Amino acid sequence: MNTGQLQHWRGEFGRAYTDRNSLTPTALDALYRKNFGVARSELNRRFLADIPRESRILEVGCNEGNQLSALREIGFAQLYGIEVQEYALRRACNRLKTAQFVLATAFEIPFPDGFFDVIFTSGVLIHIAPPDLPKALHEIHRCAGRIHMGTRVLFAAADGSHLPGSSVAAVESGLCQSLSQSLRRPRSRLRGADTLP
Repeated sequence: MNTGQLQHWRGEFGRAYTDRNSLTPTALDALYRKNFGVARSELNRRFLADIPRESRILEVGCNEGNQLSALREIGFAQLYGIEVQEYALRRACNRLKTAQFVLATAFEIPFPDGFFDVIFTSGVLIHIAPPDLPKALHEIHRCAGRIHMGTRVLFAAADGSHLPGSSVAAVESGLCQSLSQSLRRPRSRLRGADTLP
């Protein structure tokens, strides 16, 4: 699948975005403190505390690996990333030598069904045109063994019910306490429901 958004991100715009957004885990924490009042590392520790550190984690749209670097800092080791921008992917490979990176899109994730324990995005789904979003969410769901998280996306249990403790679990910046709570239950499959305005 080749969309106008993919062409845009694969070109000079995507390269400039990567150059503009190169962050160390310390710089990412500072950015989150400024924008949200809490460090990204604190959010990760708080909401991912119950996820075993040996879990396989995929970031869809990893760019140069800022978020994956932050996860490595708190002990996750089986990290994977897919990215559409070759320049960003090369930088990610140089930055995180122990992670595995693949040039791919959210529309065609090159991994088997249920391969990952956790799949997340951060600031990616907003750049997918609404008519194309179901295809991306289907692929994320297909590869997710336990849970998938994304920015400004609502998730519901696979049976169509909402997550426990709320009528809707709003996932902001890839983290939500409801998602962490769902990991304490027996293996659950989640699917994307709707996007926030």
